[in-house]
Amino acid sequence: MIHSITAGIAGLETALGLVAELLSITALFTALNFLSNLIRFTYKAGKFTGYIWFTFVVPAILWIADGISYINSFIDWQFVAATFVDCLKTIVTILIVMVDMLRQPPAAIVHMNSTLISITGRNSTTSSPSSLSVISALVWFRRCCLGHTYP
Repeated sequence: MIHSITAGIAGLETALGLVAELLSITALFTALNFLSNLIRFTYKAGKFTGYIWFTFVVPAILWIADGISYINSFIDWQFVAATFVDCLKTIVTILIVMVDMLRQPPAAIVHMNSTLISITGRNSTTSSPSSLSVISALVWFRRCCLGHTYP
C-alpha cells in the first residue's frame, strides 16, 4: 500500500511539473505574442507616418523651395545691397543729427513737402552749425532715399 501511495505521489509530482512547465511556456508565448503585436503596431505606425511624410510633406517642402527659388531669381541683389547701404547711411545720419540736436537746438525749422524743402529760421541772419547739419541731413535724405537716386 505504501508503494502505491508513493507511486501516486510521484505521478502527481510529475503531472504538476508538467502543468507548471506548460503554464510557464504559455506565459512566455503570451509575452512573445504581445511583443510581436507591439512590433507589428510600431511597424504599421511607421509605415503610415512614412506614407504621410513622403506623400504630402516632402512635396510641399519641395514646392515651397521651388517657389522661394523662383522669387529669388527676380531679386536684384546689387539694388538690395545699395538700398541697404543707403538705409545704413540714413540711420547714421539721423543719429548724428539727433546727437547734434540734443547738444544744441536748431536755429531753423525745416518744412518738408512732397516737392520741395523750405527752411524758416528763427533768426534769419544767423544759423548755428547744428541747424545746418540738420538741413543738410534732411536734404541728403530727401535726395537719396525718397527719390531713389544715388549720389
